[in-house]
Amino acid sequence: MNSKNRNTTHIVKQSTLSPFKMMVAAGSILSLLALSCFNSSPTGNSISYELTISASNGSITKNPDKAKYQSGETVTLTAVANSGYSFLNWGGDASGTDASTTVTMDENKSVTANFIAGIYTLTISAVNGSITKSPDKAKYQSGDIVTITAVANSGYSFLNWSGGASGANATTTVSMDGNKSITANFTTDIYTLTTSAGNGRITKSPDKAKYQIGEIVTLTAVANSGYTFLNWSGDASGMNATATVSMNGNKSVTANFTSESTEPLTDIDGNVYQTIRIGSQIWTVENLRTTKFSDGTIIPLVTDNTAWAGLTTPGYCWYSNDISNKNTYGALYNWYALDTKKLAPTGWHIPTDAEWDTLQDYLISNGYNYDGTTTGNKVAKSMAAKTDWMISPNPPGTGDIGTDLAKNNNSGFSALPGGDRYSSAVFEYFGTMGTWWSDTEIDASSAWARSLSYVNSGFSVSGGRKYFGFSVRLVRDN
Repeated sequence: MNSKNRNTTHIVKQSTLSPFKMMVAAGSILSLLALSCFNSSPTGNSISYELTISASNGSITKNPDKAKYQSGETVTLTAVANSGYSFLNWGGDASGTDASTTVTMDENKSVTANFIAGIYTLTISAVNGSITKSPDKAKYQSGDIVTITAVANSGYSFLNWSGGASGANATTTVSMDGNKSITANFTTDIYTLTTSAGNGRITKSPDKAKYQIGEIVTLTAVANSGYTFLNWSGDASGMNATATVSMNGNKSVTANFTSESTEPLTDIDGNVYQTIRIGSQIWTVENLRTTKFSDGTIIPLVTDNTAWAGLTTPGYCWYSNDISNKNTYGALYNWYALDTKKLAPTGWHIPTDAEWDTLQDYLISNGYNYDGTTTGNKVAKSMAAKTDWMISPNPPGTGDIGTDLAKNNNSGFSALPGGDRYSSAVFEYFGTMGTWWSDTEIDASSAWARSLSYVNSGFSVSGGRKYFGFSVRLVRDN
């Protein structure tokens, strides 16, 4: 081979692609390589995420319930509280206070459901009344004790509880272990009327076991033979045998009766006294004139003024020490004779100050005032006898005992002006005044008494020293 052939120069053929086309071709190759890498993983599966849940005092349900979720998958979570607890809110990768929520799985997620001891509502309702709560709150913790009280409107009474409470006590307690709804039930007021009577009976009109509020019941007392109606007590009052009661509550009424007998009274000396019924009381219509106590003991007759004024023990006398005054005016006794509790025969007693009040009040309220009125104390003429009183210097129409004696004694009490043995044991006021002891002390040295004067229209109350000598009337024991 010649040298020409060994030194042959290689001629390379240039590409016919332009530079731009070469760049496009290279980019396409790189894109195919990148796509191949993106669509493949070491395992050959698509991307998935885990959802971790946690809860104390409750649980969480997942829907769907899977170990792993595809990217973008939506999971519904629901919080379920244990007994005694309530759902509070979500924590971690969920939020809000609704017990049901959703989570979108775009990464691994962790969600917590938070619970607290039960929070409950107490709903109350009432018609014709109301309910109070203590404590009064919108919501209550589990185990809270709530005191509820039913308050009735006017004209109604509490009947019972229904719903989350029971019983007929207007106040009760509720333990908050869940949401509660309670109703207080009320009813129109219904009341009972209880009546009682000894020696008689009571009729009711209308006669029913129970009455509506505001109903008017007419009561009539009917005495047994030998007895007469005395008065009402309890939830009725007065001395009229017919009375009315307004039923605005349960009522209890008693009719009191007393014996009609007003037989004469005989004392231990054999003295006989006429008696009279005035209202609910039976009185002697003559002044006491016994010289012995009921046990037969002699009552000291004291005539000396000095001795009388110094007495602190029982004593009696006749006015002006004149025994001829005995049968008409009776004796004058000091209060120490009364204090023995043996001056009156068995079944009778010296009137207390309150019993004198009862007599006076009866006379006033029943029209025994001299002018027929039923207020004010103007009963003297109706109590005083028609004889033995001095004539009043005042003109007729003033109500004085001593004016127009013929108009006296409408009550039949027959009071006479027997005078008294007053301070320093002096006898005075005979014919012008009568004074009668009560059995009621004022203090260690004085006691209450009642008096009538010929120039007055009222029945007077006053106090007297215990050694004073006054007349005595008796009232029968009930």
